[in-house]
Amino acid sequence: MERAGPGEVSPKANEICRQGHRGRASLAKTLSKRGLDDVSDLLRDLNEARKSVAYGDIGLPELDAEEVASRIEAYIDSISALIGQGREQ
Repeated sequence: MERAGPGEVSPKANEICRQGHRGRASLAKTLSKRGLDDVSDLLRDLNEARKSVAYGDIGLPELDAEEVASRIEAYIDSISALIGQGREQ
């Protein structure tokens, strides 16, 4: 299996993300097992909000903009720290 170098995204992760929302949510679950926050529910809610606005066929989930922004910022900080650790090795 091909492995990513420090600070790189693995080929497997790239492949999963190309699968769409379900792939990204699955990857989020996998990353949560490695110590990152599980944002799969947030990804689902954001996708449902996108579909609600775009198609109007489902209800808009309850999202608080400040909470969403805070969770995204915290997740990015966690990923930055993880990447930084990989570069130090």
